Amino acid sequence: MIFIAAFSLLPGYAQAGAVHIATKLQCMACHAGSDRFVHDPEIGKVRNVAIDMGAFRQGDHAETHCLECHTEGFDVFPHVHMKTYTCMDCHPREGEHAADDEPYEFHRIRKEFEGTVHFTEYKNEKEKCCGTKPTAAAQQAGGAALSTNDKQRFTCEQCHDPHYFKTTARIERAQLIMKNDNKSCLRCHTDDATGPLADPAEPSMVAAHAYLPHEELHLETTRCVDCHSSVKATVAHDLPEGKGADQGCNSCHSINSVLMERLYRYEPPPVRTLGFHNAPMLPDSYIMGAHRHRAMDWATYVLVGVSILLILLHSGLRLAARRRRMQRAWRSMNEDLSNPGGAR
Repeated sequence: MIFIAAFSLLPGYAQAGAVHIATKLQCMACHAGSDRFVHDPEIGKVRNVAIDMGAFRQGDHAETHCLECHTEGFDVFPHVHMKTYTCMDCHPREGEHAADDEPYEFHRIRKEFEGTVHFTEYKNEKEKCCGTKPTAAAQQAGGAALSTNDKQRFTCEQCHDPHYFKTTARIERAQLIMKNDNKSCLRCHTDDATGPLADPAEPSMVAAHAYLPHEELHLETTRCVDCHSSVKATVAHDLPEGKGADQGCNSCHSINSVLMERLYRYEPPPVRTLGFHNAPMLPDSYIMGAHRHRAMDWATYVLVGVSILLILLHSGLRLAARRRRMQRAWRSMNEDLSNPGGAR
């Protein structure tokens, strides 16, 4: 009673804040911590409902209340008749946060995504909460109750987990961005991928990229989307199929490497460039064609130019010497013809 009385005396904004914290704590009571497997009555399967709160607090939605996205059916337990907003239900945002969403061009992203096989192949399937799929541990716990053929609609949340998502601008370091982004692709396309949307590379990830020189090195040091999406936009979601996904070697292996505008766009410049082009990429790997050295370029130009001049000079002198020999030979022959019996 004392707590209720004290609560009633709080200002309106304070009461709202207290309710916000209390309801969030209710969610965390079940979802924070280590693996927590529950039986979902709507899909009849076992799911892991645990949220890594440490990673959540570092994500872009750390200040978002659970019930802002999980809008219906989550105020009772067990949850029934649930409804959850997906990314495009909130983005692009309006009002005070509109400027934050403007650089991402969400309308273009939606159009590009809906043209990919990710969307077209699963567009008639059921959309599920947060794009959640059973983990390997959940499948083992659920046994035969879980089916890897249970298709679901492919949504933004399949790649961009809203609980942990961080924009690349906040991650900054290129190697961390690469690992973060590739994790989404490999979840479905790695050799031993499992789950409702799994599509393992055939016959293997390395074999599928055999057309690349040093394919294993490319797979270890390259971000999937830098080859498998259009190079025209820094945030591209078109994912062309087949040869359309091949951007060509020069996209990365040139002075105007597209990596500087995409993967390394937030990488801070190094203190010393040592005269190399695209110096921010150099600490991670040496990329032929992209990491040309200015002094060595000029030295090469001079060396090649001097070599060409020497070749031309040598060829000119040989031609001049040959011409003189031929002239002497013609004079000698004319003398012999004009004086056939005379002495020389």
